Amino acid sequence: MALVAACFIDRKTTDFECTTTDDCAGDLVCRDNYCVVDEGTDGDDVPVECPPDCRECDPRGKECLILCTTNDRCGDIECPAGWACLFICQGSQACGDITCEDGPCEVQCVGANACGTVDCRLACACDVLCDDPSCDDAICPIADGKNCTDDGSTETSCTSSPPDCNQCN
Repeated sequence: MALVAACFIDRKTTDFECTTTDDCAGDLVCRDNYCVVDEGTDGDDVPVECPPDCRECDPRGKECLILCTTNDRCGDIECPAGWACLFICQGSQACGDITCEDGPCEVQCVGANACGTVDCRLACACDVLCDDPSCDDAICPIADGKNCTDDGSTETSCTSSPPDCNQCN
């Protein structure tokens, strides 16, 4: 009879109570005064959400895959500040204009007019693969007064391979 009565006792354990993440064991983090599994935070124990344009996302690593096709068009899309993004645009008008903020950005445009303008001038590294005429224009980062392209001109796709064109830490 004592076993059955024990099931109805409502007593919370204090084993997982915390004030800060330092109070938690292993990979647990302190959220709402309890140690829980980390689903990705921004450093202030605020959960990190995947950006709305991401098809797949790693909130801990702030990595985002954006996949768009002729049958599943994306329109204008953006890689938010602090995120690393891979855009894959396959087919006619799969993507509209693409904007990359300060993180690393890779853009692959395959098919006639697959992408609108690609603007990655703020990205710490930017690699754009556009088979002509896949993209309207690409606005690349500038390092040492030259565009981050294979030849330093505005006529070729962006690349992070020239010296100083990869500023990501």
